[in-house]
Amino acid sequence: WTTPLWARFVVGVVALTIGTSLFLVVTSVPMLAVVMFVTGFAIAPTLINGNGLVQHFVRPSQLTEGLTWVATSLGVGVSVGVSVGVGDSAWQRQLQEIREQLGNPRHLLLGVDRLGRDNPAVLAAGRYAARHGAGLALVTVVPEALSMPTGSADLDRAVREQLTEPAQSLVDQVAESVREDHPELDVETFVFSGQPADQLVEAGRSAELVVVGSRGYGGFRGLLMGSVSQAVLQEGEGPVMVVPARRKS
Repeated sequence: WTTPLWARFVVGVVALTIGTSLFLVVTSVPMLAVVMFVTGFAIAPTLINGNGLVQHFVRPSQLTEGLTWVATSLGVGVSVGVSVGVGDSAWQRQLQEIREQLGNPRHLLLGVDRLGRDNPAVLAAGRYAARHGAGLALVTVVPEALSMPTGSADLDRAVREQLTEPAQSLVDQVAESVREDHPELDVETFVFSGQPADQLVEAGRSAELVVVGSRGYGGFRGLLMGSVSQAVLQEGEGPVMVVPARRKS
């Protein structure tokens, strides 16, 4: 490269800025993939040129210390940015909302997995709620492994939207099925991000009963696996009903 190091660094920063700004106009998964490629393509050269600037400005005897300072500053900056972005995330506001709505002990919480309306837990929860005159909150969780913070609030928001759309569609289908069977029930739907067991335990603290299936199936892996129902059963503060799922023969 004949271009000065500082100029290459500036070009990388500008390209990275443009790439992250494009997340504001993402409307589909293919578009998201293209924007992520552009942004990722700009990250590596920018970091390399940044380290090159450190080597240019720092004496050889202090090179290790200089690179350590830069790496530490980058890590701290990413952590602060993630905390700011997550602090304003929609799922945290939803968590507060469900806590308030489930403040009435006459509510049940049903964990919805990939089986959706075909999960026997849906039928059991609907019948129990109707029999006891309680409302029903349907909760599904997009695993944290599928929604890890990227360091960019806009990127996190775009990725989260793409991941939560199918989950929201799933839980809405379950809600429609429950309403058809029990039109008198007050049914609410929620989609959270994080560890499924932790979210269900937290959301179910004020519920009269938490209902979960014994395990999940399908392509949306990890949405609600058997280990989740076991963790909810062990860590939940209130009653938990675990309904075994029927295996296909």
